[in-house]
Amino acid sequence: KAWWLKAYLFSDTANLTGPVLYLDLDTVVCGDLSKIAALASGSRFATLGTAAMRNENRSGGYNSSVMAWTAPLYSEIWALLNEPGAYEVITNCVYKFDHWLEMVIEDAR
Repeated sequence: KAWWLKAYLFSDTANLTGPVLYLDLDTVVCGDLSKIAALASGSRFATLGTAAMRNENRSGGYNSSVMAWTAPLYSEIWALLNEPGAYEVITNCVYKFDHWLEMVIEDAR
């Protein structure tokens, strides 16, 4: 369940402030990132959608391989998981971090 470690990026102790553009280490960049980077400067959360991803086998979901936001906004992503006992309970019910994002963040770009 290593992908849950991404949630730490939203914690106060990560000390992130301002625009954040996150890319998974296995993400290959094949062009200009300026448009996605610009999404990190607003007040909304942006991530990939699953509609065109064959490996997701579902549409309408999120894929957190690429995320953009302005920190410290969306700290609830970490705060809810960091409550005593919450991580164990949530990860027993929610399969992966992407699904957690879908539950916590409405209407991502």
